[in-house]
Amino acid sequence: MAHEQPEDVDDTVEVYRCFNEMEANRAIVEVLSQEHIMAFRRDRFSHALPAPGTEPGGYFIAVRQAEAEAARRLLREALRDGVLDGNSGSLIE
Repeated sequence: MAHEQPEDVDDTVEVYRCFNEMEANRAIVEVLSQEHIMAFRRDRFSHALPAPGTEPGGYFIAVRQAEAEAARRLLREALRDGVLDGNSGSLIE
């Protein structure tokens, strides 16, 4: 699953955003970890108050900056091949 945040969070960049936990886990486990890319899930949902769908909440997947382009390539392929649901998540360029 998602790893704990690295010591140096300044060394990470967000590469994928999705709206459900299963999609976030799928991106990490079935796509990124298969290629040995360590990914970190950031939960930005407001659990205290219901927020409209246009709010910036969601699950964000971050990777180390050095692996960002490889991660985006893998996520793009997974979206194209239907491994990830393009209606539930999107690539962050």
